[in-house]
Amino acid sequence: YPTIQAAIDAATDGDRIEIAAGSYLESLEIDALNLTIAAASGKTRLAPAMGDALTIEDSVVELSGLTITPSSGQGLVLTDADVVLSDATIEGASGSLGGGVSMEGGTLSLVDVGLVDNIATYGADLYATDDADVTLTRVDSSGGSASWGGSLYIDDATLSLSDVTISDSIVSYGGGMVLIDAIVSATDVTISDIAATYAAGVIWVEDSILDAVELSIADVVGNRTYGGGVYALGST
Repeated sequence: YPTIQAAIDAATDGDRIEIAAGSYLESLEIDALNLTIAAASGKTRLAPAMGDALTIEDSVVELSGLTITPSSGQGLVLTDADVVLSDATIEGASGSLGGGVSMEGGTLSLVDVGLVDNIATYGADLYATDDADVTLTRVDSSGGSASWGGSLYIDDATLSLSDVTISDSIVSYGGGMVLIDAIVSATDVTISDIAATYAAGVIWVEDSILDAVELSIADVVGNRTYGGGVYALGST
């Protein structure tokens, strides 16, 4: 196929698309499909000059091996989709609701993923809402910049973290993450080298349930008026 999108458009449920090493200046769309997309790890870059890199709606998709670097858009935009992204990097993505990933409903699993220098108003790396279910395993976030949530902004969603590192974020509120009406479990999570301008250098948690085991915190700066490390309201 001449383009990745052409392969997607020709695909039927259950198909596997393999992408050769190289850089692809495409914005991809997947709608109502069950697909596997595999790329040569570390050698395949999805780098659209304009727009979001990959939009997925009402689909079940497994993605692996991609380096996603949109010049002026979000990495993944998901609506009622079930997505697994593994052995991948999302870098330099930007948007209002989630720079790296914006998610409404559905499920998302990130495994062995790097999130680097992403930018958003809410959730530099990830914004999830509308009963979304998110799992992060062996994920390294660094260099995020946001008004709310230096890495994660979780609103009306479920989040599970295992072996996750968040570092070097610059944020106004919630240096590592903002949790609102969320249910969260966290194991082996490290949050370090965060600069929160106003409040909650580590976590802003509101009307949520947070069960954290092995949470390490270091070199975090936040406004102590609203919790230098953690700001909690109506939560357990």
